[in-house]
Amino acid sequence: MKKSKFLVLCLVLLVAILSIGILAACDKDKDGNTNGKTPPNSGGKLLNGTFDGMVIANGVLMEYNGSATELVIPNGVKSISYRAFSGCSGLTSINIPDSVTNIGCYTFSGCSSLTRVNIPNGVTSIGSGVFEGCGSLTSINIPDSVTDIEDYAFSGCSGLTSINIPNSVTSIGGRAFSGCSGLTSVTIPDSVTSIGYRAFEGCDKLQYEEYGNAKYLGNHLIIAAKKDITTVDIKQGTKTIAGGAFNECDSLTNITIPDSVTSIGKMAFYFCSSLRSITIPDSVTSIGDMAFYNCSGLTSITIPDSVTSIGNSAFDGCDKLQYEKYGNAKYLGNHLIKAVNDSITTVDIKQGTKTIADEAFYNCSGLTSIKIPDSVTSIGYCAFYCCSSLTSVTIPDSVTDIEGYAFFGCSGLTSINIPNGVTSIGWSAFSGCSSLTSITIPDSVTKIDETAFNGCGITSIKVGSGNKTYHSSGNCLIEKATKTLIQGCNNSVIPTDGSVLGIGDYAFYGCSGLTSINIPDGVTSIGIDAFGGSGLKSITIPDSVTSIGDGAFDHCSGLTSINMPNGVTSIGEMAFYECSSLTSVTIPDSVTYIANGAFYGCSGLTINVRAASKPSGWDSDWNSSNCPVVWGYKG
Repeated sequence: MKKSKFLVLCLVLLVAILSIGILAACDKDKDGNTNGKTPPNSGGKLLNGTFDGMVIANGVLMEYNGSATELVIPNGVKSISYRAFSGCSGLTSINIPDSVTNIGCYTFSGCSSLTRVNIPNGVTSIGSGVFEGCGSLTSINIPDSVTDIEDYAFSGCSGLTSINIPNSVTSIGGRAFSGCSGLTSVTIPDSVTSIGYRAFEGCDKLQYEEYGNAKYLGNHLIIAAKKDITTVDIKQGTKTIAGGAFNECDSLTNITIPDSVTSIGKMAFYFCSSLRSITIPDSVTSIGDMAFYNCSGLTSITIPDSVTSIGNSAFDGCDKLQYEKYGNAKYLGNHLIKAVNDSITTVDIKQGTKTIADEAFYNCSGLTSIKIPDSVTSIGYCAFYCCSSLTSVTIPDSVTDIEGYAFFGCSGLTSINIPNGVTSIGWSAFSGCSSLTSITIPDSVTKIDETAFNGCGITSIKVGSGNKTYHSSGNCLIEKATKTLIQGCNNSVIPTDGSVLGIGDYAFYGCSGLTSINIPDGVTSIGIDAFGGSGLKSITIPDSVTSIGDGAFDHCSGLTSINMPNGVTSIGEMAFYECSSLTSVTIPDSVTYIANGAFYGCSGLTINVRAASKPSGWDSDWNSSNCPVVWGYKG
């Protein structure tokens, strides 16, 4: 009986949402665009609303709920969000306007019937898995604006036969073209400085050039001719040694790297256990993750000062390698590779050190202080990960990059000086620094990744007055070009002057001291996990908001009620997941899509659907305790 009641209630809910979608299709948005019809021209404005199944908020195409085979994205869209068209197996062609400059990760993954798509000249990166599994795609034009082709970008595109990579591209990610079984030719320019792990794995028809026991594409060494080689003669002019090139060539004893090579890829010499010594020339600037992992016979290696990054576990398992020990750290040349052990409490970094390698002080929980000398240019990935006793750190002006997770979980860190010289702050670089109360972003910073400061105790955010990319107002960090609030804090007051049009992904994630906030009129979107895990008890959402992203309020356990303005068209997956105190939500007529699990775990919740939307015979309320999952409906 209970099971039958469960099914009936869920069916009724689906019918209700269908009715909402039908009614919403007749509405017009605040700019006069008719929902359900693609506008011929946006007049230069950023679009908001639903057009031919495309949910668009502040110029960002958030998701697609239609079933078309051919689709035209309207002009006025600037960005296509993560997985927006993922799994649309019936889609055969799509036209993307020149207004689009960003295509999110896995956007078209699994679009197995897609044969034609254009990449606009303005897109700078083809993100991870964008075309993964697009087996019907037979050709693609990569414009000169693209600089990066990321991991799995074209993985499984078995219909591709040839591809030309323009001179603008500098990096090709891991398995970027893996499984492109129909690919016979690839043109890779000398501009490429790194090729990821097994980028062309499974491209069995690809025509390589063979030289000195290795296979090449242009001036890029892709892979050993076979596993059992003992020596290799790398041709002069080679630019990169690709990731996995000599993976498990355990008979390889000798190799000379010419001074034309600029990068050694991820796992390039992984498990080359017979390799005894190697000299890296001055031309090399980067050594990838696990590049020499478990080269157990390696006794010496020369790393020049030209190297600016050394990947995580690059020399792990090289038990015979002779390090120089100084001040509780191990060095290779002027590169600090790792702590002597993870129980150290202090470290004196020697003057002249160029890089602090990835994971150098990983989980050194007893480390209390450190001074980084002004010779260091980069702080690697997870360099001080979970150094929970670290209370202060001085970063010199010479540092240009603070990589992802560099100070993650440094819960004792109370202050940090980011010098004017740093240009990028990586993903979760300071996330979990719960004692960090203030940050100042200097003029030099041009890139701050999402979650860089999540979970901190920040109450003050300031940006240098000369910064061209970001500005601060009301203790909010705002990206100027997109008018997106990318980082808030416990004391944030969102400005009402029109400088904020979107609440970015993870903007207030983990702000446990944030109990209430007013989102001003004009804001059109609330991003993925924007307020996830925060201390919110109340929030005001204006009518201008059209989309609420995946996990936007997940685990906001203090939130008791929420007004859903008449203008919201989509509610993302797990949007209110485990909001255990939430007792009522009213779904307005404008909503056309509610994703799976949007209200999962809201055991005491009553969901009200407005009268105009309810089918005949419906009760006024729907109690989610009887049916805790709101299943997705695509109208």
